[in-house]
Amino acid sequence: MNKSELKKTYLDLRATWVRAAIGLSKAIWDPTKYLSQYFFVIGVDCPLKCSFCALWQPSKKRRIPPQRMSSLLKIIQNDLHRLRSWGAKKFPKYVSPPIKRLDLRTAPPLSELVRDRTFFNYYPYKRLYNLVGGDPLYSQDLKALAAFLSESGIEVRLWCNVIFNPADLESVLPFLSEIFIYIPAIEQTEFRMFTGYDVYEKHMAQIQIVLRKKVPVTLYHPVRIDTIQLLPDLQLWARKRGLLLYLNYDKKEGFSSDSLGYITRYKGIKNVMVTKLETRPTAYCAAMPVQWTHGYPQFSFFNIQETLFRLLFKQII
Repeated sequence: MNKSELKKTYLDLRATWVRAAIGLSKAIWDPTKYLSQYFFVIGVDCPLKCSFCALWQPSKKRRIPPQRMSSLLKIIQNDLHRLRSWGAKKFPKYVSPPIKRLDLRTAPPLSELVRDRTFFNYYPYKRLYNLVGGDPLYSQDLKALAAFLSESGIEVRLWCNVIFNPADLESVLPFLSEIFIYIPAIEQTEFRMFTGYDVYEKHMAQIQIVLRKKVPVTLYHPVRIDTIQLLPDLQLWARKRGLLLYLNYDKKEGFSSDSLGYITRYKGIKNVMVTKLETRPTAYCAAMPVQWTHGYPQFSFFNIQETLFRLLFKQII
């Protein structure tokens, strides 16, 4: 074997090793899945009464006034007429056509979609589905939907508070790839003040039970003016247990420049991700680190941010 053949054999072997290593790493952990995720609001029922949440306070819900909505519809209608007058028979590439599967006003009940296997006629097929609420554990369709998504080859993440309905959580655990737990505070008085319920000990006990399961756990916490002082204890509590902590803050909440600097400083801590929101969500749990975009909870920025965070965190750990 001459020198050129030996070099070619070496390069072929190296390429084989690289492909095998990439395949093995993807089989164990594939960060690209976080770019393809969907947030599905399975229900809005929740027993907690967080002061900043609009789900139980109708007066806090932000809606587009009818006059503003009618003016928007007229603008869209005029634009379509203008396009047709120019001879356009189809939507140009820069105009997003209406997507039938996202017209949820005509969608059958969720139970029927799962039973008839027509779920993806109305919702997109993604590699990762986030089931959010309210508290999804209050939905009667949670187990059936999680099982259906898991059988379809989709990873399922559940965002909940694990305080109530622990039996429902046990039944759905086999279908979950990760559980996100809302943690308002780690001190009894503050927990009662922020949520309206004196169930701090039960909350902590349920978290300990979940941690003993084989499903990964991540914590999330909405940073507000009256909760900034909790951040050091929250971060240390999560760090000691090897958990990720997702922090989010509303830039319109009136933080001072010093407070914003203090919050963003947590971006440098390896187990913490900090997300800035344009406004608090009103159609689902206000503690979520994501918000509505163009009427649907699809968050390309959050997907990219989480992908980079998970990639860097995995490399550090």
